[in-house]
Amino acid sequence: MTTVMLATAAKAQVQPEDQTAIKAIVQSMQDGWNKKDGNLFASRFADDCDYVVVNGMYLKSKNTVAQGHQNIFNTFYKETTLEASLKDARYLTDDIIIAHVNSRRYGKVAGVYEDIKAIITLTLQKKNSEWDIAAFQNTEIKDPAH
Repeated sequence: MTTVMLATAAKAQVQPEDQTAIKAIVQSMQDGWNKKDGNLFASRFADDCDYVVVNGMYLKSKNTVAQGHQNIFNTFYKETTLEASLKDARYLTDDIIIAHVNSRRYGKVAGVYEDIKAIITLTLQKKNSEWDIAAFQNTEIKDPAH
């Protein structure tokens, strides 16, 4: 049984090429936000993705994510910047990874400066040798000490 547990633990560590791919996905979301480009933000989402916004609203589909983000970029988040970095990632199966991303959104929203930290949970699925975001959950960190 110890051998099986060790093999499972070793498998959980994400291979360097997959970690690089995940970092590129996170970078594309950050670039899309900072360029105020909803299509770029959503470019690495699966067509049928699930997306839970920080306020709990549920969105379905890459197109809805792109359109929704373009709307917020054109309105209340037009003066904000996003910083995002991969915190950790592990395989659930050979073609499914769960990853956590630290994020910080700062800037003026309706004329008021905000500095919001959140953790994003990504479920990534590999199809045709490419990783895409199948599910996205954004949760604001209310107490940064935890």
